[in-house]
Amino acid sequence: MDIAALLTLLAATIGVGVVVVRNNRKTDQILEQLAELKLLMTTGHTVAPVTRDGAEPGHEPSRQDVPSRQVEDLSAEELQPTHLYFCTGEGKVILGIRKIERQRLARYHKSDLGLAESRLGDISGLLQAVPAVLTHANLVQGSHMEVLINGALAASRPGEALISMVKGANGRYFEQARLRNSPSLGRLSSDLAASIASAIAAQRYLEGVDSRLESFKLTLSELRDPASTERKPDIAEAMTYLKEKALPAVMRGEYSTALTEELDGIESKLIGVMRHLVRQHNALISQTKHVKYAQGVDTEDTFKLLSEHIKKIDATRKQYVISVRLRAMCCQFLFMFAQDTSRLEPRKGAIAEATEAPEIAGDFDATLQTILHQLDNLDTTLTDDKTLAHRRAAMRTFAQNTFENARTELVVIKEELDRLPELRASLQKPVRLAVRLDKGQLQAFDLSEAPPPSPALVRQLAAVPEGEADDAPATQPPHTHTRAPAEAVEAS
Repeated sequence: MDIAALLTLLAATIGVGVVVVRNNRKTDQILEQLAELKLLMTTGHTVAPVTRDGAEPGHEPSRQDVPSRQVEDLSAEELQPTHLYFCTGEGKVILGIRKIERQRLARYHKSDLGLAESRLGDISGLLQAVPAVLTHANLVQGSHMEVLINGALAASRPGEALISMVKGANGRYFEQARLRNSPSLGRLSSDLAASIASAIAAQRYLEGVDSRLESFKLTLSELRDPASTERKPDIAEAMTYLKEKALPAVMRGEYSTALTEELDGIESKLIGVMRHLVRQHNALISQTKHVKYAQGVDTEDTFKLLSEHIKKIDATRKQYVISVRLRAMCCQFLFMFAQDTSRLEPRKGAIAEATEAPEIAGDFDATLQTILHQLDNLDTTLTDDKTLAHRRAAMRTFAQNTFENARTELVVIKEELDRLPELRASLQKPVRLAVRLDKGQLQAFDLSEAPPPSPALVRQLAAVPEGEADDAPATQPPHTHTRAPAEAVEAS
């Protein structure tokens, strides 16, 4: 084969190689875009680090990727930003913001969130600046922004300053600070993002804890017999700390080492209280069949002694249940926000065992029958008190409730403990919010899945002018509101 033929063959081979390389490059780009979309649809979705020359994230810049000007010279008008992200150095998204359309918003239940209670007030300036940053998201007055926060990821990256990035209408990502004509958003730390997510989760899952603690306080105040309430001050002290210190801190998303140590101390003290109460309960039960008036047969005095004895048993059982409740509450606080829950499993197991303590939760029929037999044996004909028969019947009911109510409460506590891993799993998912901009004011809503709206409602919402969506009919039927854990972050 002569040299000319060889050169011709070589040129043809190079040409085929160029076509193959181009096709492979195009295929790689498509596969990389699909991979990026898949990552965005996962909880820990990632925006790949952006190169300084503005190349598309996820592949090496080619000649057509290199812009004619450096990123610092790129203007917001050229990029046309529609999405805002706050990411780790590796590009993992911790907080994302975009516009949410009314039709999409109708898929969710909206629950009001206080800016102060949810700590969204700490980033109110950032949220108010978003419309000026996302210039092509069409965020007008009355629009809703969808805000997703990956609290679990944020908590795993303590002390990290997040990088703000924007996604343009062409799907390309750039650091927001490098855009001309884009306002400064200030700094956002992973710690603050984690605290906001924790505060929102606490409002969702700890709703009613404050009123429950208040009811415990009322119950304790009604137990006045000194002989059966020796450890009442210890229970009251633990309850006061949980209500006035621990719960407010957890509701603000402020989880600290000091809080953990205090909760551990409460746990230890309550264990001692419960051991004392079990011993006290056993002693009272053993004395039951010997309760009688020492100075002979006196129906009224014997009834009084029986009543006081039953009330002591009742006080002991109520204090035991409250102590278990407080221990379970401490465990719940720790389960919600501790990075490592493995050390909490033995504690949860110990509390579960306490709910099944045979002395309190076991078979009480024999003791109850002894008490009822003693009440029934009171001879009402030996007294002039015409109300004794009625009071005896009331005491029978009180005695039955004393034993049954405590056992029922302990069963409920056990069920709540069994659901703690499920609660923990729910808290690991990002929280989803809607933030409404209206005349410089912010309104925030916790979003949870709602049944699909009717087609008629969707058409009605579509016809409502932007900014007037809140005047539209409710998107869920009355009395069906349930709080559900936020789902994983969707593709943006």
